[in-house]
Amino acid sequence: RDAPPAPAPPAAKRSVFDSPGNLGRGAGGNAAGGAAKDSGGEMFKSFKATMELQQLLGRGEHEKAFATALHAQSLELLSWLCSKVDPSELLAARPSQILLTSLVQQLAFDLGASTSMKLKWLLATLPRLDPHDPQIASHVPKILEQVAANLAGCTDVLGNAGHPCHATLLAVSAMVSQLAR
Repeated sequence: RDAPPAPAPPAAKRSVFDSPGNLGRGAGGNAAGGAAKDSGGEMFKSFKATMELQQLLGRGEHEKAFATALHAQSLELLSWLCSKVDPSELLAARPSQILLTSLVQQLAFDLGASTSMKLKWLLATLPRLDPHDPQIASHVPKILEQVAANLAGCTDVLGNAGHPCHATLLAVSAMVSQLAR
C-alpha cells in the first residue's frame, strides 16, 4: 500500500462534535490525536493511525475508520482516508448524521489542498445530510454557513468555467444553499 501521510504541523479544525463519544456509531479513542513533542513522534503517530485505518478498511469497517480519523483531528489523515475509499463504500454503511456532519465540516475546512477529492466527497455526502435530524439540527446552520464561506473562498480559482472542478464546485454550492434553507 501507499506510505503513510507525512505529518502536518496544524491539526484539523475542531468540530462542534469533538467531545468523546459524539462521533457516531463505532467511534472510539485513538492514539493519533494530540500534539507530539518532536517530528519523529508525530510521524510515528501518523504511521500508527494510518495502519489502524488500513486494518479497519481491510475488515470493511468504513464507518469506524472515518470516526477514528475524525477523532484524530488530523485533516491530513482524513484526506488520506478519503483518497483510499470511494464515498459509496462509506455511505452504504448508513453512517450517523453526526459522522456525516463532522465529515462535511472537516472536508470543507481547507479546499485549497486535494480540492477535487474533497469536492467529490462533499458532492456524495451532502445529499445524505438531514439538517432536521435532532442530533445535528442545532449545529447544521453554523456548519453550512462555514462550508458556504469556504466554497466562496475558492471561487477566485475554481470559479473559472474552464477549471476542471468548476462544475462540481457549483453543484456542491447549490446543495449547501438548498440544505441551509
